[in-house]
Amino acid sequence: MDSASVAPLVELARALQGVKYLIAASIVLFVADFLDTLTLEASFNYKGH
Repeated sequence: MDSASVAPLVELARALQGVKYLIAASIVLFVADFLDTLTLEASFNYKGH
């Protein structure tokens, strides 16, 4: 295989890796936001009692 035929595959792999990182980042942000909401509610209930 010469480099000319490999180049598109490399580009595709890079693009997929970028998408993978984006998805991972959004999941992390979503989970962090969810946990933040939980801890806020927990501390609010704790102070309320």
